[in-house]
Amino acid sequence: MSKEEEINIIREINILIEKSKNILILSHENPDGDSIGSSLAMYSYINSTNTNVKIYFPNSIPKAYSFLQSSSEINIFNDSKKNDIENADLIIILDVNAYHRIGKIGEILEDLNNNSINKNIILIDHHINPKINATISLIDENSSSTGELVYKVLEANDRFQMNKNIAECIYTAILTDTGGFRHNSTTKTSHILASELLQFGIDITEIYNNIYNQMPINILHILGRAFLSSKLYHEGKLNIMYLTENDLDEFNVIPEELNNFSETTLNVKNVLAGVFISKHKSNNYYKLSFRSRGNIDIRSIALQYNGGGHFNAAGGKEYNLNLPDLIKDIVEKTKLIFK
Repeated sequence: MSKEEEINIIREINILIEKSKNILILSHENPDGDSIGSSLAMYSYINSTNTNVKIYFPNSIPKAYSFLQSSSEINIFNDSKKNDIENADLIIILDVNAYHRIGKIGEILEDLNNNSINKNIILIDHHINPKINATISLIDENSSSTGELVYKVLEANDRFQMNKNIAECIYTAILTDTGGFRHNSTTKTSHILASELLQFGIDITEIYNNIYNQMPINILHILGRAFLSSKLYHEGKLNIMYLTENDLDEFNVIPEELNNFSETTLNVKNVLAGVFISKHKSNNYYKLSFRSRGNIDIRSIALQYNGGGHFNAAGGKEYNLNLPDLIKDIVEKTKLIFK
């Protein structure tokens, strides 16, 4: 996408937002810092224009992000909220490229699309191969985060005035999706935008501490249990770590509180790829979180488990295999990525 194309798309997005009266903001299941930060930034932006706007996620956000202003405005979608879809004249979908990752509301939108019932939809994302049919799409796989793209949309509106609360949301999105500005997705633009946000008085130490240094003792204990499960494969290049539904039950942990565990799979010397497996009693699948370094394409593995994502960070689900067989399957499938 050329710079001129991006400018035109962003202009169209802002025009459509200004024309709309009832707006829904949606993002993916198991929300992370980017989905939460970009959604809250967009919410605050639209809410400041006195437009009716709501946010729906498939499940709850991790407690670590409750410090963000308006986080209490995030709703969990259920069947009783279907009227909100019918009444919306614009739906904004952030940080997700497939209907099935938006949960029940995604199924409804896919049905509407399949039956040629059109809704105005804006899709803003940085994942490749979008499967969502949108009126306007702003897709940039070279962007470090969806938060970066939302920032560009907001700044393009001459009437918009950035404030500390929105700056915190966007900074959170960029910080978390770059792994603290460590991942290969981090660019010169990421640092420039982050530096621009500092002028609005955000406390980056406080933001970091709220997200990463406020771990409840039960999460610390279950992280220790996860560490004990670690086992290395492929001459120490692959680390697989897991937690069972009994583990989550024992420590009274919900899946949303495990979001950062996958990063720790790469903390072992010489490991190039890591997989974190978890299962909660409320789910009929194993959740798989994949991470890798350098030129190891972990996304290609996630695609084989009903998932997707980025080259070095991806996710998936396994519905059929038990845990021992799943681990064997992952070990077999990852052989070639280390060649």
